[in-house]
Amino acid sequence: MIRSAAFALVSLVAWTAAAETPAIPTAEGKKEAARLVDEGNRAFEAKRYADALERYNAAYALYPSPKILFNLAETHRFLGDALSAVRHYRDFLAAGGADAGTPAHGAARDRIAELEKELGSLSVTGELAGKVKIDGTEAGALPLRDVLVTPGEHELSVEMDGREVFRTKVALAAGEHIEVKAEQKALPAAVASSPPTDAVVSTPVAAAGDESLLEKWWFWAAIVGVVAGGVALGVGLSTGGGKFVPNGELGSTSTADWERL
Repeated sequence: MIRSAAFALVSLVAWTAAAETPAIPTAEGKKEAARLVDEGNRAFEAKRYADALERYNAAYALYPSPKILFNLAETHRFLGDALSAVRHYRDFLAAGGADAGTPAHGAARDRIAELEKELGSLSVTGELAGKVKIDGTEAGALPLRDVLVTPGEHELSVEMDGREVFRTKVALAAGEHIEVKAEQKALPAAVASSPPTDAVVSTPVAAAGDESLLEKWWFWAAIVGVVAGGVALGVGLSTGGGKFVPNGELGSTSTADWERL
């Protein structure tokens, strides 16, 4: 009984789609769309719903009458795709496919109420804006309200420039509504990379009780001795500059590398 009534509506709407919708750019396109709708009706009556869906989609592409949306919705319903059916019923009503109070209008509203019980819905909020994706498909921007989804587990993400991508998984039962609040954390500041080991110059720190190099009496005595001699230091500074290599107890490293004795 339900299927017979549904098909009666499909047939009526398909016929009015071809007869009443304002003309499209070419008469040939309108004529072809009407032919495809007729083929879709015959396929629907024969319960070849996949074929019917193909014909209705092709007709709508040629002649986008909102009335054909009802045909598409009915076909998705019989194929068991409640989500697509509800979307097409809603589009049918929003586009003015039938006046309020008409059988098609009432049927669409009843079908939506019936099928929504088989689906779940999500609302996603956050303190900032952001692009919401459900199972990798963009669903809209924050805040997102009452998005229908099939029962089961779904992956949810919220993306925004300068913020970490918020990711979570939600599982819904038929007729269940879940609200998710996205935590949009700021990206951590960039960590400065450490310089290469051979480029690090350490600053010596004397241990408690140690005397610094400049406080050792023999250091100054050695310097005074070199200056008094005059020749070795003079030659060293004139030829090597900061690379002057001292002798004796100052070690054999260049002055540029002195740290501690």
